Amino acid sequence: MYAVLGAAAGALGAALDTTGGVLLGIQRTAAIVSGVLITLWGVRSLLETLGARVPRLGAPSGLRVLAGRGIGAVATASPPLRALVVGLATGLLPCGWLYVFLATAAGTGSALGGAALMAVFWIGTLPAMLTLGLGLQALAGPLRRHVPVVCAIAMIVVGLLAIGSRISSVDPGAGATTQQRHGHH
Repeated sequence: MYAVLGAAAGALGAALDTTGGVLLGIQRTAAIVSGVLITLWGVRSLLETLGARVPRLGAPSGLRVLAGRGIGAVATASPPLRALVVGLATGLLPCGWLYVFLATAAGTGSALGGAALMAVFWIGTLPAMLTLGLGLQALAGPLRRHVPVVCAIAMIVVGLLAIGSRISSVDPGAGATTQQRHGHH
């Protein structure tokens, strides 16, 4: 599901590029926006981890109703079919990380690039999800309490690096165009 969503986001990014998105700076702006979102999500997570009161962002009620109906529809299905449907549907659950990476997938400007990025994101989250799902988090012992802070700081760093790389990048074609306008070769 993540790869499908990534392909759709990448295709949308490619469509923006094709329709003049590069000229308007949309791809660069999308990359900066995704960096800002990652940074803000990290700051929010860090504040929450440190005990600050941070407002909760919930899913829209329509999405909750739709999810409830979907789960109800497969409740009597065979266990393998039920597991497949619920597994695919979890890719649609509201998740800040998912949305941030979908924005990043759109910034790749290609369906294949977006699908690959989301597949890598899924692979990267799989160990954490399996660990939590199997209850092995107790193995972290005394270090377990520091994991949320380290993760939040990592998100902030990744977001700031993404912003910095896009802000400092210069379009090589823009310099030639400026030189041509001033009569330089």
